[in-house]
Amino acid sequence: MNAGKVVGLCGPIGAGKSLCARVAAEEGWTVADADKLVHDLYGPGQDLSQALFAAFPGVEAPDGAVDRKALGKIVFADREALLRLNSLVHPAVRARMANLAAEARRDGGLLVLEIPLLSRRESFYGDLDAVVAVLADDAVRLSRVMERDRLSEEEAQARLERAVAPQEIRSCATHVLENSSDPESFRREASLLWRALAHRA
Repeated sequence: MNAGKVVGLCGPIGAGKSLCARVAAEEGWTVADADKLVHDLYGPGQDLSQALFAAFPGVEAPDGAVDRKALGKIVFADREALLRLNSLVHPAVRARMANLAAEARRDGGLLVLEIPLLSRRESFYGDLDAVVAVLADDAVRLSRVMERDRLSEEEAQARLERAVAPQEIRSCATHVLENSSDPESFRREASLLWRALAHRA
């Protein structure tokens, strides 16, 4: 059996990380999205959801899951609450991803961990076989975010400024894909990279 491979995928908002993840899936990789993992961990009966109910009274939905809107109202208005939330969520997500990585290595699988804030988790990405960063020009990213989320230029610019800086993301990458041109060119480059990573010893 071939040894499994685990690759991190990161990129700033509007760069095209999701498109790169779709291409990876088309090339036979399993993609684990950190945001989707959080959504699962917020579900009924999960250890994380129980911890959040204890830390933030009033965020339990009728079905026993975390009411994300109620939680959002609390943490986005209070920096200390946001830090408390992160101290609970980040370890839970890291643990789940570590389990997925261990399974992939054991079973010979190809796993992509799509983690927007990967560059801030050196202790985690140091164990990956590679880290792919998707980057794009600021003007291109701004236009994409405006169109995708139907935001004004000022609103979109504010989101870009709050996100992880591209140079910080580049610093943790072993492979960089530039996505400032047409989507088909980017798709071809991404396909070649995922194929190469799958077959790399």
